[in-house]
Amino acid sequence: MEKKYYYLIGIMIVLFALSMIRFPTLKPLVNEDNRVPNHQDQNIPVYFDNLRSAGYYTSESVILIDGDATGVGAKNWTWAVAQDWCSGTGTEEDPYLIENLTITVNSTSAGLTIQDSTLKYFTVHNVTITNVNNGAVAYGLKLSDIANGTVSSCNFSLSRSGIYMENTNSTVISSTYCSNNDVDGLYAIDCKLDNITIDASENGDTGMVLVDSDNFLITESQFFDNIQVGLTITEDDGDSINNDIYDNIFSGNDINAVDNCSLALSNTWDNGATLGNDWDDYIGEDLDDDGIGTPPYDISGTNGAVDNYPIFWDGVDGDHQHRSKGEAEIETFWGYTEEDITLFVIIGLCFVAILSYAIFMSRKR
Repeated sequence: MEKKYYYLIGIMIVLFALSMIRFPTLKPLVNEDNRVPNHQDQNIPVYFDNLRSAGYYTSESVILIDGDATGVGAKNWTWAVAQDWCSGTGTEEDPYLIENLTITVNSTSAGLTIQDSTLKYFTVHNVTITNVNNGAVAYGLKLSDIANGTVSSCNFSLSRSGIYMENTNSTVISSTYCSNNDVDGLYAIDCKLDNITIDASENGDTGMVLVDSDNFLITESQFFDNIQVGLTITEDDGDSINNDIYDNIFSGNDINAVDNCSLALSNTWDNGATLGNDWDDYIGEDLDDDGIGTPPYDISGTNGAVDNYPIFWDGVDGDHQHRSKGEAEIETFWGYTEEDITLFVIIGLCFVAILSYAIFMSRKR
C-alpha cells in the first residue's frame, strides 16, 4: 500500500479521535454574578444580534388603519396597500404586509394603530417605532378589535408602552423587542388565543401585563431589568385563565412575575411535563443534573401559582448557574448531543470509504 494511503488513513483516525472529545456545547449565558446578560452587556446573546432599524420607509406622523372605515378618504386596508410600505390582499395565503417601516413621532396617540380588522389577515414585519411618549395612550403599536394578526422582528421602544392590545384574537407576536418604555413593554386587555415570543421586554415599569386575557402562550421570551415586575397576570372585570408560560428568562426585575387571578392555579407556569422558566432569584438544587431545579418556584401574587420545573443548573463545581432559553430541552445520549452523534457518523463513514478505497487500490496494484 502506498504511503499516501497511510497518510489518509492516519488523518481520518486523528479526526475521528478529535470528534470523540466532548467539548461543552451548552454554555449558560451568565455573567460573573450569575445573571443572564442583557443587551447592554458586552457579552451579547446571539438572539440580540439580528435587531436592526427598519430604515426603508420612514414616517414622521402616526399611521391609523381602520378595517371598517368607508367613504372618501377612509384609511382602511385599500388605502394602506396604496402606500409604499404595505402590500398583499388580506387572505391567509397573502396577508396584508406592513414592512420595512420606521416611525419616530412625538404624539398623543399610537405610532401605528390597526383596528376593527377581524376578517382579514395581516403581518407587521421589521417595523421600528420609537419616541411615542406624549400622553396616556402614546403606544408604539396599538392593536384593537383585530384577529389573525402577526407581528415579527419589530422594535417598539422609548414610548409610553411598546405594544397595546385590546380585544385581539389569534394574534402572534414573535422576535420583537420592547425596551425603555415608560410603563409597559406589552399591555393586553380582553385578549385571547394569542401567541407571544418577545426577544426582550426590559427597562420599563413592567415587562408585560395581561388583564382579563386568556389562552395566551408565552414562551421563549425574556424579561430583563424592569423596575417593578417582569410579567403580571391580573383581572379587572373578567378572567385571566388558561395562560401557559414556560421556557422564558426572568432576570433583574424587582419582582419577576405576579399572578393575581382569582381562580386558583388557573394559569400554568411550566409546560406541565418537563420545562418551566429561568428565574434569576430561584433558590434550589439540581439534584439529578437534568437542568431542572428542586423544589418548585413560587410565583408572587394571590393565585398561589408555582413553576414546577424551574430551569436551573448547579454547574460542574456546584455553583448556581441560570441557563438561557431552551437549554433544558436539548437531549443527550451518553453525554453527547444529536449533533455530536451526527458528526461521529459522518466522519466514520468517510473513514470507512477512504479505508475501503485504499485497500481496493492496493490490491489492484
